[in-house]
Amino acid sequence: MKLERTPGYYELNSVELYSYVTKENMEIMDLVAELNIHEDMFNNTLSANIILEDTWNIIGKFPVVGHELITISLDTPEAENEFILEFRVYKIDNYEKSSDRASVYTIQLISAEYLLNLGTTISKSYPDSLTSEVVRNIFDEMYLMEFDMSGKIVDIEPTQNVHDIWIPNWKPFDAINWLASKSVPESKMGSNYVFYENRDGFNFKSIETLADVDEPVATYYHGSKNTTQERNSAVNVKDQHLLLNSYSVEHTFDIISNISMGMYASRVIYHDMLKRSYKVNDYNYVNNWSEHKHIGESMLVSGTENHDVFQNNSLSFQKVIPISTDASSLDDEAQARLSQLQQLNSFKLNVTLQGDVNRKIGDIIAVEIPSAEHVDTELVLDPFYSGRYLVTALRHIINSTGHNTSMELVKDSFFSKEILEG
Repeated sequence: MKLERTPGYYELNSVELYSYVTKENMEIMDLVAELNIHEDMFNNTLSANIILEDTWNIIGKFPVVGHELITISLDTPEAENEFILEFRVYKIDNYEKSSDRASVYTIQLISAEYLLNLGTTISKSYPDSLTSEVVRNIFDEMYLMEFDMSGKIVDIEPTQNVHDIWIPNWKPFDAINWLASKSVPESKMGSNYVFYENRDGFNFKSIETLADVDEPVATYYHGSKNTTQERNSAVNVKDQHLLLNSYSVEHTFDIISNISMGMYASRVIYHDMLKRSYKVNDYNYVNNWSEHKHIGESMLVSGTENHDVFQNNSLSFQKVIPISTDASSLDDEAQARLSQLQQLNSFKLNVTLQGDVNRKIGDIIAVEIPSAEHVDTELVLDPFYSGRYLVTALRHIINSTGHNTSMELVKDSFFSKEILEG
């Protein structure tokens, strides 16, 4: 049944604990003091933790020894479907006796695939293969064991360029992360693949593809919860769940960091020790800007500025990459990836809102933040911080006060050319 739309309201339908030792289930929903669910684009799997106020001595009597399965079922007014996730218990910490008959502790949870990854290695060659094909093969081999992924998808974006690839006894996730650093999308020119799990399943995708959408999936506003005035993007009563409770700017551009990390310009020297030869490749941010898809419209350099101050100094970041003749193409996109990932560090916002389980990492959303300037006749948006963002991390916090969601948002560009043109 669809819940009444009340921002922050939630219905925790079930938190079920299953023991692989005793083959028994236990419903522990009534003991949950707080539940936190984490998604992070730069971590490979979901994680969570549950703070329990335990009056049943679950640890000793169930018992909890690690590897137990916990299934969480959650519903909120904005949810399109019931939110169901499965985790494995990997640690208990912060244990305290709150009274003679009760204890409080935190159960740390991780996706089962992470534990499976730790117990698996791959040592195999993949001649004449696309990196996306190798990723698919790694997933297939991981799950040759009798393992139930519980309906999770594995969304792998096709790549270009055929390589001879050797995986030298690595963990599957380590191999996939390495392949991400070498991958170029089939229909794009960038090299910013990421491997992550969101609530739908696993994703091997480029950030360019995530950014290549016409419209954001939602627009969030920062302002008074009681506002009913008409404005360009009005927040009326039924849209209260789109209001941000708070926001903070974690950091904006850092020219020194961008220069030293090779965002603007870099030089890579490819050294073939067998042939006793080398090749020099210089990268230029301005010249490569139009080849890539971006979250915003305009590059992170002023249009009135002398670009040569930053862009033509390729000696600001240098790297020597030893290669063999056959493997040289695997590192052709190293500089583009270096620059593209550093661009994502240029602007980062942290926002909190009433719980929204429809959001997931990889979403493109829009944020409207009022300008600090005072205008009597209309609401003026801050052109610097308003606009499109990529969700790179989020946390659902569920406790007695309600359900809140915190999100980490990044952008790799200015949203509007007017910012640079004045």
